[in-house]
This record gives sequence, C-alpha cells and structure tokens, in this order.
Amino acid sequence: DNFVMIGAYISLMMLSTALVEGRYKSIPHEFKFDLIPNIKASYKASALGLMWLQLISFYWLPTNLRVLAVNFIDIIWVVVMSFVTHLHR
Repeated sequence: DNFVMIGAYISLMMLSTALVEGRYKSIPHEFKFDLIPNIKASYKASALGLMWLQLISFYWLPTNLRVLAVNFIDIIWVVVMSFVTHLHR
C-alpha cells in the first residue's frame, strides 16, 4: 500500500492539516513545493525502518500483539510525516 496509495494519504494529510490550522491560502503553495519531499520522506521512513519493523512484528509477534505493534509503527510514521510537513512553516 505504501507504493500505491502514499500520494493520496499524504495529500489528504496535508490538506486536512492546512484546513484545521486555518491556512487556506497556502494550500496550493504547499502542494506545489512540499508534496514530493513529503512522499520521499515517507518512502525513506518506510525503507529505513518502519517496513522492517512491520515485517518483524508479523513474523515473530503473536497474533494478539500484532495490532498493537502496527499501531505503534503508525504513530511513528505520523510523527515523521508531521515533522516533515511542518518543517518549512
């Protein structure tokens, strides 16, 4: 899903963040200059650690702990993406 849907995920995250923060006029600028760097950061975060953590969690963790592990990994991804999104503001 990371390679297919990541553009939609990040676009929706950037749009919703801008709307919640009240930055309506800066949305086109952010999409023009920040979308590709955010997608690259997501790929790097996945390739350098998050993808491997999920692989390990599904291989070694019992079934009842896998959901907790995936949620923890998703929190890390959201923190990384939030940091990258707010880096140039």
